[in-house]
Amino acid sequence: MNWVFRNWSVAGFLVAANALSAERPAQPHITVWVYNYAGIDGEALARAKEEAGRILVQAGIEAGWVDCPRMVSEVDRYPGCVGLPEFLGMVLRLRPGVAPKTLVGRSSVFGYALLPERGGFGTYADVYAGGADLLANGSESLSGVMLGHLMAHELGHLLLGTPDHAAAGIMSCPWGRPETEGAAQGRLLFNSGEAKRMRANLAARLRRQEADRPAGSGEEAATLVRVAPSSR
Repeated sequence: MNWVFRNWSVAGFLVAANALSAERPAQPHITVWVYNYAGIDGEALARAKEEAGRILVQAGIEAGWVDCPRMVSEVDRYPGCVGLPEFLGMVLRLRPGVAPKTLVGRSSVFGYALLPERGGFGTYADVYAGGADLLANGSESLSGVMLGHLMAHELGHLLLGTPDHAAAGIMSCPWGRPETEGAAQGRLLFNSGEAKRMRANLAARLRRQEADRPAGSGEEAATLVRVAPSSR
């Protein structure tokens, strides 16, 4: 299976989510395994998870976060990361700096998602923490906020099942001042169409999980060796 390498580049507050009432159906739920290879400090990472979770909740999707080991010697400290993720699980790898130009073909790439070229469900995405620092323009208090938006953007590609970008909102690209200001103010979100599509895709993942659980869990990890850059 071939994969599309989805690039994201840029040019140039915390809002609490209301709990669902008992009368409303439960929101779809995903589990995100986080590998903090960038060594982001705990406070900034917690803020990033909170921000990404807020953005997803406003799209009708709840996210649970599972911290995972950076090296083999730490495996015993992270029992939740044993095995492979289920269909509603996703792997988010936080890496230092920005993506090497030799890897993605150009500079200023802050993240990518791995998507099956012929359709299907993607599981893996990378986010480069240096991109959050650039977006925050030197503000330490905003770095975690921007990282959360980068995380939500890449998870959005996995949930939408496409490398395409939108004209506005969290899935737009590239970002300029209106987008970074919107992110800082908590206004950079998924639009209603994107939210509906992500929820429908999650429902499809769940149906596949229920129909094909015994055979499905190892397919993606085995095919990640074939990666190709996508065009913008």
